[in-house]
Amino acid sequence: MVQPRLTFVSLFDDTEDVWQDEDFRLVQDLSTVARWSRPDEFETDLRAA
Repeated sequence: MVQPRLTFVSLFDDTEDVWQDEDFRLVQDLSTVARWSRPDEFETDLRAA
């Protein structure tokens, strides 16, 4: 049986200014970075996953 490929999306609540660019870089190689302030992009990322 072939296992499905896993895709991860990391959602950051960026409505508060608490995240640094380094925080996003920490996960960008492991997952797609999504931002709460961009719901259309988040939905697109989820549908692609």
